[in-house]
Amino acid sequence: MRESRRAFAEDDLLAVTVQDIADRVGISRPGLLKHFASKEALLDAVAQEFDDETGQVMGSSPLTVEVAARLSRSVDGYAALSAILLSRAMTGGSDQAASHSHHRRLLTDESKPISDGVRTRVAVWEGLLVISRYLPELNPPGLFARDTASGDGGGSVPALRPRPLAIDTVLTERSGYEPGHRRRARIVADATTVFAENGFGATTMREISERVNVAPSTLRHHFPSKTDLFAEVMRQRDNDMVTRRAGAVLDPTEELLAVGVEAARDAGAESGLIGLYAVLSTEAVSLEHPVHGYFRERFVRTIAYFENLFARAASDQSLNLDARFEATRLIALWDGLQYQSILETGFDSASDLPRILNAHVAEVLQHQ
Repeated sequence: MRESRRAFAEDDLLAVTVQDIADRVGISRPGLLKHFASKEALLDAVAQEFDDETGQVMGSSPLTVEVAARLSRSVDGYAALSAILLSRAMTGGSDQAASHSHHRRLLTDESKPISDGVRTRVAVWEGLLVISRYLPELNPPGLFARDTASGDGGGSVPALRPRPLAIDTVLTERSGYEPGHRRRARIVADATTVFAENGFGATTMREISERVNVAPSTLRHHFPSKTDLFAEVMRQRDNDMVTRRAGAVLDPTEELLAVGVEAARDAGAESGLIGLYAVLSTEAVSLEHPVHGYFRERFVRTIAYFENLFARAASDQSLNLDARFEATRLIALWDGLQYQSILETGFDSASDLPRILNAHVAEVLQHQ
């Protein structure tokens, strides 16, 4: 079981095979299959073991700084498995109950419905765990401790106001459209519709080739795998959003205070793609995953952009805050709330998401 956990935590979840795990254990594939009938059965067992271990560590305690530190220290592969099982819970795998269990335990709250404070704390924690798999220099327990600490922002007023960072800095690199770019663009446009309608798992390359009216071999010439195609869909979505705002020079405080409105608008217009982003970003935490690099680059660029906004806002208002920390925390909160919007029936993206994001930014910028 230990080697199975390591395989799922370290390798690409979709690509790892029963043979890979058998090789790690040092037994034959048939020998492993005597104990576990399939890879899904192995993942079910890993999910259940993970749930048992995290349950023992937490007991009846809510998520606190101390509990977060114990989980990270005591549960082998905690961050990676948390992310992978979030993905499984959101996609309804056979191990969904065990995968979902730890998330629900984190959200344990005596208040009904769950309070915004608890939702915020859990969203930041789960968001930090996922981001740290792309930016390993981050220390989730340390950042979470800062998140829950009272007092000032832990930074200082910038001596010089940073220059604005153009919104197009969050653009991710796109593989250039080679000859046949119109066909490639049409494939991406139609695939966007199919992914949004069916989800990532239920969409097939054959279905997309039929929708676009191209031969499967032509589709695979442009995009060797479904994951490659989905990554390009997400790049195009990001780039389209940036293009809509290109040239706009906004006051940094106003832009930060509007993140809730922006999130609600995106959720209403592109809920299917946002859900797919949440699922794939939690699934692709392994360095071996085909789109790991895309998400890493996206996190780097997005955090840098919001760091610039926070630094400029701090300079304008003479606020003591750590712009880098605040940017990372905001992205973690935003993504974590997206997970909750998929997993929790009581969470309303149209109202809960903007309210919690706006309250968080207002508190940071002291605009209560």
